[in-house]
Amino acid sequence: MKKILVTAVLMFTALHAQNIYATFDVEAEKAAELSLTSSGTIEGINIDVGSRVKKGDILLWLDNDDMKEAVELAKAQLELARVDAKFAQRNFERYEKVKNVIDAGEYDRYASAYETAKSRLHEAQVNVRYKQALLEKTILRAPFDGVVSDKPVEVGDVVSGAMIKVLLRLQSAKANTLKLKVDQKYWTKLKPGQTFRYRVDGETGQREGKVSIVYPTANNANRKIIVEVPAKGIVPGLFGEGEIEAD
Repeated sequence: MKKILVTAVLMFTALHAQNIYATFDVEAEKAAELSLTSSGTIEGINIDVGSRVKKGDILLWLDNDDMKEAVELAKAQLELARVDAKFAQRNFERYEKVKNVIDAGEYDRYASAYETAKSRLHEAQVNVRYKQALLEKTILRAPFDGVVSDKPVEVGDVVSGAMIKVLLRLQSAKANTLKLKVDQKYWTKLKPGQTFRYRVDGETGQREGKVSIVYPTANNANRKIIVEVPAKGIVPGLFGEGEIEAD
């Protein structure tokens, strides 16, 4: 009786289990084409193809000496505005204490001077932020941790903000994604969480992953559905094949 039961279970499993064949391409989890909106000549590049960078690292910058001087001038003007505002504040506070025993016009003059000083201080602060923002636009920073995959420019190349040009390409270094192409006839059998066993071209060993996303539409051109499987330690651009274990 036990043998019959085991046989029945195996037959049931065989009838209801199905391996779905799929090919895939390896893509970086994050990939970006980096550019600048400012115009100028590239003055320095800190990286090369294959360089690993951290979010916020300076990758390259334009000749921006004039903008640096503008920032320093704006900071100097801000410091003067702070001194004037503090002086005007002290005068105003002194006269405010005795405003009931002094001429109203004189009090109003110091109050007005204080308001003007505060306004100029605010304008100076805004100007510093504006100049710093212009300077920052001449500097290309890494938007996330990753590896530089392409560097089509060199020091001395001219960048035009009016014609956006790709300066660098960056992709995530650790986490990648397998983009599976599955025949659309299996669309009712695909779901997140299914196991995908696969081999990457050039490898002999088998890898394993879990389906994370099943795209809700099929490609009209090739009648394929895209399925994503997270992966690590695989070079983007490679391809392979495998099978999804589906019930």
